[in-house]
Amino acid sequence: EEKQSGLSHNARLIDFALRIIYARFASPTAILIDLPITQPASLGTLAPGAQPDEILIAYRTLIQAMGGGSDRVRELTLAPGLKCFLFSRNTQDTLITWSESEGGAARKELDLPLGPSPKVTDLLGNTRLLPLSQETKLAHVVITNSPIILHNIDSRPVQLRASFALAASTFPAGAGAAKTEILLANPFHETLAGTLKL
Repeated sequence: EEKQSGLSHNARLIDFALRIIYARFASPTAILIDLPITQPASLGTLAPGAQPDEILIAYRTLIQAMGGGSDRVRELTLAPGLKCFLFSRNTQDTLITWSESEGGAARKELDLPLGPSPKVTDLLGNTRLLPLSQETKLAHVVITNSPIILHNIDSRPVQLRASFALAASTFPAGAGAAKTEILLANPFHETLAGTLKL
Protein backbone atom coordinates (compact mmCIF):
# COMPACT_ATOMS: atom_id res chain seq x y z
CA GLU A 1 0.00 0.00 0.00
CA GLU A 2 2.87 2.40 0.80
CA LYS A 3 4.49 1.64 -2.57
CA GLN A 4 1.20 2.28 -4.34
CA SER A 5 0.61 5.60 -2.57
CA GLY A 6 4.22 6.71 -3.01
CA LEU A 7 4.43 7.73 0.66
CA SER A 8 6.98 6.58 3.20
CA HIS A 9 5.77 5.07 6.46
CA ASN A 10 6.24 8.34 8.41
CA ALA A 11 4.80 10.51 5.63
CA ARG A 12 1.72 8.30 5.52
CA LEU A 13 1.12 8.79 9.27
CA ILE A 14 1.61 12.55 8.97
CA ASP A 15 -0.70 12.80 5.95
CA PHE A 16 -3.43 10.91 7.82
CA ALA A 17 -2.97 13.03 10.97
CA LEU A 18 -3.22 16.33 9.08
CA ARG A 19 -6.43 15.21 7.39
CA ILE A 20 -7.98 14.38 10.78
CA ILE A 21 -6.78 17.64 12.38
CA TYR A 22 -8.13 19.85 9.59
CA ALA A 23 -11.40 17.91 9.50
CA ARG A 24 -11.84 18.18 13.29
CA PHE A 25 -11.04 21.91 13.29
CA ALA A 26 -13.88 22.45 10.80
CA SER A 27 -16.32 21.27 13.55
CA PRO A 28 -18.02 18.47 11.57
CA THR A 29 -20.90 16.40 12.89
CA ALA A 30 -18.79 13.27 12.39
CA ILE A 31 -15.52 12.10 10.84
CA LEU A 32 -15.75 8.83 8.92
CA ILE A 33 -12.64 6.86 7.97
CA ASP A 34 -11.96 3.40 6.60
CA LEU A 35 -11.22 1.00 9.43
CA PRO A 36 -7.39 1.00 9.65
CA ILE A 37 -7.07 -2.77 9.77
CA THR A 38 -5.20 -4.92 7.24
CA GLN A 39 -7.50 -7.70 6.06
CA PRO A 40 -6.33 -11.25 5.21
CA ALA A 41 -5.87 -11.95 1.50
CA SER A 42 -8.91 -14.16 0.94
CA LEU A 43 -10.98 -16.95 2.41
CA GLY A 44 -9.39 -20.37 2.44
CA THR A 45 -5.77 -19.17 2.28
CA LEU A 46 -3.12 -19.40 4.97
CA ALA A 47 -2.88 -15.58 5.23
CA PRO A 48 -2.61 -14.26 8.82
CA GLY A 49 -5.68 -12.74 10.45
CA ALA A 50 -6.64 -9.07 10.31
CA GLN A 51 -4.01 -6.80 11.87
CA PRO A 52 -4.53 -3.26 13.21
CA ASP A 53 -2.61 -0.62 11.28
CA GLU A 54 -0.38 1.90 13.08
CA ILE A 55 -2.75 4.59 11.78
CA LEU A 56 -5.25 3.27 14.33
CA ILE A 57 -2.89 4.38 17.13
CA ALA A 58 -2.50 7.84 15.58
CA TYR A 59 -6.28 8.11 15.20
CA ARG A 60 -6.80 7.16 18.85
CA THR A 61 -4.19 9.71 19.98
CA LEU A 62 -5.76 12.53 17.96
CA ILE A 63 -9.32 11.74 19.02
CA GLN A 64 -8.27 11.67 22.68
CA ALA A 65 -6.75 15.14 22.18
CA MET A 66 -9.49 16.75 20.03
CA GLY A 67 -12.62 14.66 20.64
CA GLY A 68 -14.82 13.94 23.63
CA GLY A 69 -16.39 17.36 24.04
CA SER A 70 -13.38 19.41 22.93
CA ASP A 71 -14.18 22.74 21.28
CA ARG A 72 -12.00 24.38 18.69
CA VAL A 73 -10.87 27.78 19.92
CA ARG A 74 -8.73 29.35 17.22
CA GLU A 75 -5.70 29.05 15.01
CA LEU A 76 -2.57 30.67 16.47
CA THR A 77 0.53 32.06 14.80
CA LEU A 78 3.55 31.10 16.90
CA ALA A 79 6.26 31.50 14.25
CA PRO A 80 6.58 31.67 10.44
CA GLY A 81 6.04 28.28 8.82
CA LEU A 82 4.19 26.78 11.79
CA LYS A 83 0.57 25.66 12.02
CA CYS A 84 -1.04 25.65 15.44
CA PHE A 85 -4.64 24.86 16.39
CA LEU A 86 -6.02 25.42 19.90
CA PHE A 87 -8.71 23.20 21.41
CA SER A 88 -10.33 23.39 24.84
CA ARG A 89 -12.21 20.90 26.99
CA ASN A 90 -13.51 21.77 30.47
CA THR A 91 -10.92 24.58 30.89
CA GLN A 92 -8.14 22.17 29.80
CA ASP A 93 -6.35 23.52 26.73
CA THR A 94 -4.60 21.54 23.99
CA LEU A 95 -2.33 22.90 21.26
CA ILE A 96 -1.64 20.82 18.16
CA THR A 97 1.24 22.14 16.11
CA TRP A 98 3.58 21.17 13.27
CA SER A 99 5.95 22.75 10.76
CA GLU A 100 4.96 23.32 7.13
CA SER A 101 8.54 24.07 6.06
CA GLU A 102 10.55 21.60 4.01
CA GLY A 103 13.88 19.90 4.60
CA GLY A 104 16.18 21.25 7.29
CA ALA A 105 14.00 24.34 7.77
CA ALA A 106 11.20 22.12 9.08
CA ARG A 107 12.75 21.84 12.54
CA LYS A 108 11.77 24.76 14.78
CA GLU A 109 12.70 25.28 18.41
CA LEU A 110 10.58 27.60 20.55
CA ASP A 111 10.49 28.61 24.20
CA LEU A 112 6.82 28.96 25.11
CA PRO A 113 4.89 30.01 28.24
CA LEU A 114 2.73 26.89 28.69
CA GLY A 115 2.12 26.84 32.45
CA PRO A 116 3.70 24.90 35.32
CA SER A 117 3.54 21.29 34.02
CA PRO A 118 3.03 21.03 30.24
CA LYS A 119 3.16 17.66 28.48
CA VAL A 120 3.87 16.70 24.87
CA THR A 121 2.46 13.67 23.03
CA ASP A 122 3.50 12.38 19.60
CA LEU A 123 1.21 10.70 17.06
CA LEU A 124 1.84 7.25 18.52
CA GLY A 125 0.71 8.33 21.99
CA ASN A 126 4.16 8.64 23.61
CA THR A 127 3.83 11.30 26.33
CA ARG A 128 6.46 13.10 28.37
CA LEU A 129 6.72 16.18 30.58
CA LEU A 130 8.29 19.26 29.03
CA PRO A 131 11.08 20.61 31.24
CA LEU A 132 10.83 24.28 32.20
CA SER A 133 13.70 26.73 32.29
CA GLN A 134 14.52 27.61 35.90
CA GLU A 135 15.11 31.27 34.98
CA THR A 136 12.24 32.00 32.56
CA LYS A 137 9.73 29.21 33.39
CA LEU A 138 9.36 28.69 29.62
CA ALA A 139 9.04 25.24 28.05
CA HIS A 140 11.46 24.33 25.25
CA VAL A 141 9.48 22.78 22.38
CA VAL A 142 10.95 21.12 19.28
CA ILE A 143 8.55 21.15 16.32
CA THR A 144 8.95 19.18 13.07
CA ASN A 145 6.69 18.13 10.18
CA SER A 146 5.04 15.54 12.41
CA PRO A 147 2.19 17.05 14.50
CA ILE A 148 2.69 17.11 18.26
CA ILE A 149 0.09 17.60 20.96
CA LEU A 150 0.83 20.02 23.80
CA HIS A 151 -1.58 19.46 26.67
CA ASN A 152 -2.00 20.15 30.39
CA ILE A 153 -1.20 23.76 29.49
CA ASP A 154 -2.40 27.27 30.21
CA SER A 155 -2.85 28.67 26.70
CA ARG A 156 -3.57 32.27 27.71
CA PRO A 157 0.05 33.53 27.61
CA VAL A 158 0.52 31.88 24.21
CA GLN A 159 -2.73 33.43 22.92
CA LEU A 160 -1.58 36.85 24.15
CA ARG A 161 1.80 36.44 22.45
CA ALA A 162 0.24 35.21 19.20
CA SER A 163 -2.23 38.11 19.05
CA PHE A 164 0.47 40.82 18.98
CA ALA A 165 0.58 42.66 15.65
CA LEU A 166 0.89 46.10 14.10
CA ALA A 167 -2.18 47.47 12.33
CA ALA A 168 0.03 48.49 9.37
CA SER A 169 1.93 45.51 8.00
CA THR A 170 4.31 47.70 5.94
CA PHE A 171 5.79 51.16 6.37
CA PRO A 172 7.13 53.53 3.68
CA ALA A 173 10.89 53.67 3.35
CA GLY A 174 12.74 56.86 4.19
CA ALA A 175 13.13 59.28 7.07
CA GLY A 176 10.17 60.66 8.99
CA ALA A 177 7.44 59.56 11.36
CA ALA A 178 5.11 56.63 10.86
CA LYS A 179 1.87 56.11 12.76
CA THR A 180 0.15 52.80 13.45
CA GLU A 181 -1.70 50.93 16.19
CA ILE A 182 -0.71 47.96 18.31
CA LEU A 183 -3.12 45.04 18.12
CA LEU A 184 -3.28 42.85 21.23
CA ALA A 185 -6.11 40.54 22.33
CA ASN A 186 -6.30 39.96 26.09
CA PRO A 187 -7.35 36.35 26.89
CA PHE A 188 -7.25 36.99 30.65
CA HIS A 189 -10.21 38.14 32.74
CA GLU A 190 -8.10 40.88 34.32
CA THR A 191 -6.98 44.15 32.77
CA LEU A 192 -3.37 44.09 31.59
CA ALA A 193 -0.93 46.94 32.20
CA GLY A 194 2.55 47.18 30.79
CA THR A 195 5.12 49.12 28.80
CA LEU A 196 5.99 48.61 25.16
CA LYS A 197 9.52 49.50 24.07
CA LEU A 198 10.50 49.80 20.41
